[in-house]
Amino acid sequence: MFFRRIHTKEQSGFTIVELMIATTVFSVILLLCTYGLIQIGRNYYKGSIVSRTQNVTRAVLDDITQSITYGASAPSPEAISFTPGDTSEVCIGNKKYVVKDQEFSVSRSTGDCNSVTGHTTQEQNLIAENMHVREFSIVQQTDSAYTVNIKVSFGETDLYDEATGFCKGGRDSQFCATSGLTETVKRRLK
Repeated sequence: MFFRRIHTKEQSGFTIVELMIATTVFSVILLLCTYGLIQIGRNYYKGSIVSRTQNVTRAVLDDITQSITYGASAPSPEAISFTPGDTSEVCIGNKKYVVKDQEFSVSRSTGDCNSVTGHTTQEQNLIAENMHVREFSIVQQTDSAYTVNIKVSFGETDLYDEATGFCKGGRDSQFCATSGLTETVKRRLK
């Protein structure tokens, strides 16, 4: 028997250095993608919080302005101004709005909310959990025109800067949002 030795090409492959370089490049790309997804999640969460805070602020302002516009009686007292830490109440028609410890609630009565004989329903909180009233005022401009101002913030109290009236910047800023609205309304019923 005749054995023949067949020469084959040397097998070629990746060296350990080439594999390490490829692994490093893949790891960097994976880290960049992960960072991008985390940023997208933070931006989505921040947008959701801002939107919810604006919607709650708008709903509260709409409720108050409708009560002034169509209420059976003018706001009592005629001017109200709230600062955090205070408790303020204002009656408008059959609704009593109460701002206490940065929470905002309304109770309805069958008669005028100032009268003792009116039956009062249970209080309803107008702002969501973890939201705080920062400013609230009703100022009479003319005989039948009122300016209503409200500012609501979302988030922990330490994320809010009292000096500027806005959220502090930084790492946790996606967990804080503020919304302030002012509207002038005129009473239609007298």
